[in-house]
Amino acid sequence: MASLKKLFDYHAAFPDRRLIARVSRAEQVGDGVRARHSYEFDAFDGELSAEDYQRAFSDPTYVDPFAIVRVVTTKNRFETLFDFSPEVGDWLELEIAPAQKPSIGPMAFHAQLKPNGYTEQARGTLRGARFLFSDPEPDGGPKKPSRPLRSLGAAATVTSTFAQQLAADCHFPASALATKAQLQNLLNPISKPDAVVVHDVGQASFVSLVDNLGNPSLYYDAGWPIVFNGRTVPRQFALPSSKVPIVLSHWDFDHLAGFYQFPQLQKSQWVAPVQKFGANARRIAGILAANGTLFGWPGGKLPFRWGQAEQCASAPSQLNDSGLALRVTLSNGKKVLLVGDAAYDNAGLPPGAAFDFLVVTHHGANFIGSVPKSTSRRSRGVVSVGKGNVYKHPKDHALWRHKIRGWSVIPTFGKIGSPRGDRWLGP
Repeated sequence: MASLKKLFDYHAAFPDRRLIARVSRAEQVGDGVRARHSYEFDAFDGELSAEDYQRAFSDPTYVDPFAIVRVVTTKNRFETLFDFSPEVGDWLELEIAPAQKPSIGPMAFHAQLKPNGYTEQARGTLRGARFLFSDPEPDGGPKKPSRPLRSLGAAATVTSTFAQQLAADCHFPASALATKAQLQNLLNPISKPDAVVVHDVGQASFVSLVDNLGNPSLYYDAGWPIVFNGRTVPRQFALPSSKVPIVLSHWDFDHLAGFYQFPQLQKSQWVAPVQKFGANARRIAGILAANGTLFGWPGGKLPFRWGQAEQCASAPSQLNDSGLALRVTLSNGKKVLLVGDAAYDNAGLPPGAAFDFLVVTHHGANFIGSVPKSTSRRSRGVVSVGKGNVYKHPKDHALWRHKIRGWSVIPTFGKIGSPRGDRWLGP
């Protein structure tokens, strides 16, 4: 059991920095016409030498170029200041700086990558932004035109060649593409679990398939909060095992940041969807691929002794809805559905499918589409969520939608009569 006191630093110095960034999250936080949006960017230093650029993707000890940036403002204000609205899959040039008084730019939070993850937070301002290009979609649809940098301070821009090269290098490693036979050999030996445990990891996701003694045979996600939600972590957490394979739902950091927090997991075998991502996610994929422990999902669905895994039906640039969903059958025949952050309608469920247990999508965020059927009034759902998180999850409307479909839902952060902690789904 690891003690997690003083894990994060919330008062780091804010840098004056130019970054190339891919939009990894764009989510409305509040309600109403003046609701703020939270934009998160997988960011990379835009002013590196050619030598340092090469080192960034070849030296696993070199973390300096990598950061995550979170900007909080209204959608209208962002559009007014910078002439566009960020969408997931967009690549941008960002100019950030320490806040001045009065500050005319939106509030920005900077999380620098350290050897143990994104543990340092600094607060400043977004001084400039320009849209560069978007991830190409399979249908070859029209692309948004690039825009000039709108800077609220002294402006200088990175070269388009640098940004295009970075985006091209942030592909899923070709050496890690797996075949269905490889995945069958890796996952089929796992016997049917007795239970599914949704671990209390604060605002993140970490799920285990376990026997009746709690011994894990598979992890679904290996998430941990980054510093933006650092205050939601539990006081202690049982150390995971490097001998247990991991099925990654998708390449969001709150689903994979255990890679840094628990270094032994870097030796685990990771089964992951082939998605489009930015430099920070590509760094993790590259390290795993170099170790020979990354297995890229070949698409479609695969049955195993314990259930079925299937890739969700959306464009690979949409991380949430193109990830891997699991349908797990317990040793007693009860059925569990896990979808990561995907909408249930994208999980390839057959018509009329019903489940005994459910891990609620996207930490209880609002979602589009339907809620799966519950098998009885005793059907239980769990929300993996941290109290006081910056996204204001879970949403009352999302919980209500589950309730009217027959689900009894409890969050990992607890409720009256049930303190925070791991939740067992099973006998």
